[in-house]
Amino acid sequence: MVKDLINTLKKGDFDKAQQYMIVENNGLDFEGIKNDQLVKELYNKIFANLQYEILETKSNNDSATVKLKTTNLDMDKITKEAIAEILSQQLANAFTDSEEELSDDDVIKLIIQKMDDPSAQKVIIQNDIKLRKDPNDKKLKVVNNANFAYTIAGNIGKSLNNITAEEPEAEEDPNAPGSRNNPVRTGEAGIINVSISPGGNQVNYMLSITVKSVTRGDEAWQIIEKENMFNDPPPEGKEYMLIKTSIAILDADSEEEPFYVSEYDFKFVSSKGNTYKNVSVVIPDPLDAELYKGGSSEGNIAALVDKGDEVAMHYEFGNRRIWFSLK
Repeated sequence: MVKDLINTLKKGDFDKAQQYMIVENNGLDFEGIKNDQLVKELYNKIFANLQYEILETKSNNDSATVKLKTTNLDMDKITKEAIAEILSQQLANAFTDSEEELSDDDVIKLIIQKMDDPSAQKVIIQNDIKLRKDPNDKKLKVVNNANFAYTIAGNIGKSLNNITAEEPEAEEDPNAPGSRNNPVRTGEAGIINVSISPGGNQVNYMLSITVKSVTRGDEAWQIIEKENMFNDPPPEGKEYMLIKTSIAILDADSEEEPFYVSEYDFKFVSSKGNTYKNVSVVIPDPLDAELYKGGSSEGNIAALVDKGDEVAMHYEFGNRRIWFSLK
C-alpha cells in the first residue's frame, strides 16, 4: 500500500493517491494542492525527486507499521533560502522608488527554481508510517498525518507555512487528535510543536512521540523487581505500569541547540481525572535523552496507579500538552 501510494504521487495523480489514504489533522492537503497550479507544480517536483526504501513491515488485522527511509531535496533549507532572498529584495525595494510588490507566488517560483540547482542539498529521513483499516471499505490505508507529510515531502511543511502571513490563532478544538478527548492511540505517532529560549533566542522543535507498548500488573512488577531488589512492591490496590515510549525530533530551527526529554516530562491521569504522583523506582532503560534535529530515542516510563484503572498519559512542555491512550 505504501509503495502504491508513493508511486502514484510520483506520477502526479493526486486523485488516485487519496484512495490509498486516511487523512488526519496536519496531513498533506491534496485538495488544496490540486486547486493551486503553482503549488501543484511544486509538489510534483518534490515527489519526482523522492527516492524511498521500505526497511520493515509489521502488521495485524486492523493496522500496520512500515519503516520508511526517504531521500529528497532538503526543502526546509531551500524554502528558508528563498524566503531570505525575497525579504532581502523587499527591503531593497523599500529604499528605492520601486513599486514592485513580491507575492507568495514569487516565493514558490523561486523555490521551484532552486530545486533545479544540481548542488541542492538532500535530506535522508527515516520514520514509521502507520496504516489503519478504513471503516468505510475495510481496507488498510496509509495515515496521512504530519509524520507522513514530513517524511515524503522533504521536510517542507514547516517552512512553507511561513510564506503566508500568520492567521489569528484558532480556538483550541477539545476533540483534536492528541487532546484529552481524542488521545493518540498506542502504536501511533503524536506530533507536538514546542519552543525553548536558550540565551533569549527562541528555538522551535517538532516532536514525534509514540507509545510503543504498555505493560502493567504482575508482569510489570516482575520486570521492576528484577531490575533492582530494593524496589518496593506495589501497595494493596495498586499496580505498576511500564510504558515503552519513543521520541524523535522531526524538525528544529537550530542544528546546534539540543532538546532534553525524560520520563519525568510525562504525567498519568486516572479515569476520575486525578493526576498520579511520580513514582520513585529503578526501571530498565528509562527514557532520558539529549536530542538534536533528526535524533531519536526510546525508553521506559513507570507509573504506580490504581489497579485496573483506565489511565491516560500526557506529555507536557510549558503550556503545550499531548495525550496518549494506554489501552
